[in-house]
Amino acid sequence: GTPHFMAPEQALGESPDERSDIYSLGVVAWYLATGRLLFEETNPLKVIMAHSNQSPVAPSHFNRDLSPAFDAAILACLEKQPDQRPQSVTELRDLLRAIPSTQGWSETQAAEWWTCHGCPHKKKLDEAVEAGQIA
Repeated sequence: GTPHFMAPEQALGESPDERSDIYSLGVVAWYLATGRLLFEETNPLKVIMAHSNQSPVAPSHFNRDLSPAFDAAILACLEKQPDQRPQSVTELRDLLRAIPSTQGWSETQAAEWWTCHGCPHKKKLDEAVEAGQIA
């Protein structure tokens, strides 16, 4: 229910289902692919309205390294209408598995990416813990 990750149907007060989770997962994938929030409004109501009404920019606009197929998969998850998204996580898994991989992705590469591009709120929290400000 966090505004930045909320599916349009949730924002409209409708009952969420598995497809709502797929939308939220698409928002997370968009964030991981770009290092940015999907809608960067600071007002929670404006964020919710953007999820309901504003079309997302393709993540490849910010990350030219994304394959067109992965770009399309993320955007499929971000469809405003639940019936236009992958209908299940199984369908999404199959969609993602069909994307050709040009290179491997190791745990070391993932850790390096997260160190450089990870959530700024988590970084601040980690720094506070390391400084002994938070137990």
